[in-house]
Amino acid sequence: RHVQILLAQLGLQDCKPNATPNLATVPAEGAELDGAQSWVYRSAAARISYLAQGRPDIQYASKEACRNMAKPRTGDWHRLTAIARYLRGRPRLTLWFRNQAEPDGVVATTDSDWGGQVTGRFTSGGMITHGSHVIKTWSATQKHVTLSSGEAELMAMTRGAAEAIGLSQIFEEWGRPKSIEIRTDSSAAVGTVHRVGNGKLRHVRISDLWLQERVKEGSMTVTKISGAENVADILTRDAAKGVRESLLQRGPFSLEVQQSEKQLQMHYLEVVGEKTHRHCPRHLGSSRRRPGSTRPRGREAAAGRHGGSTE
Repeated sequence: RHVQILLAQLGLQDCKPNATPNLATVPAEGAELDGAQSWVYRSAAARISYLAQGRPDIQYASKEACRNMAKPRTGDWHRLTAIARYLRGRPRLTLWFRNQAEPDGVVATTDSDWGGQVTGRFTSGGMITHGSHVIKTWSATQKHVTLSSGEAELMAMTRGAAEAIGLSQIFEEWGRPKSIEIRTDSSAAVGTVHRVGNGKLRHVRISDLWLQERVKEGSMTVTKISGAENVADILTRDAAKGVRESLLQRGPFSLEVQQSEKQLQMHYLEVVGEKTHRHCPRHLGSSRRRPGSTRPRGREAAAGRHGGSTE
């Protein structure tokens, strides 16, 4: 519904959809928008931000759209419409929580886009999972300027470790303590957390090295993974279509292309079965009375309960 409102707000109901938000090809520059168009921009960017809470595939794009809400420019407007075109072609992202045996720990997968921004303040992205269940994802601009990819990845790992500790404390209060694993594709960051002190990285802030103590005491582990399997990559940059869809398939996601309402209803029935059809959302299930049904509804049912008449 929010996607439909967004497209109507921007006049893109019949636009050609994009395979990706395509932010990399649209520079955020140009003349400032006028008052009325600035208001539309802020409203649309806020709506995209609301949608992004449950859609990791647009969290990075949403963050970038919201960075210039104070003084949006024509380039920002073109970026916003690019996100809307992507949403027209990919209106829904399904996040599955299937039955699973209780996992032993929580996993934080992190990434950073060092070199992807000209300001020096890069993007950190991460995903917290409990088995196959995704608990939290984020895409955020780092607070400090970093001078190397290892430092940027270390800051991303620090944020992921903090989020994982918070989740593990909740499990501990429930009497179900969990181990913590941090996954990253940066060899430099992995090497940094497995030693003590700065070493040759004199420019790294001391506050970013508390992860070394956590790893040394054994309260969490750090694992090196390949970039091709790092699902947090889509949270730090505008990945190409093939990369984006490949990474989403590694997680419990199902990205649906634009379909008619009847096709969506048939897909829903195939997934959950006919038995639960009456519990599906209103836009997927019909609220009309079945032909031949004699069950009273509305005023008839209320009058019957109170012994009255609908006349």
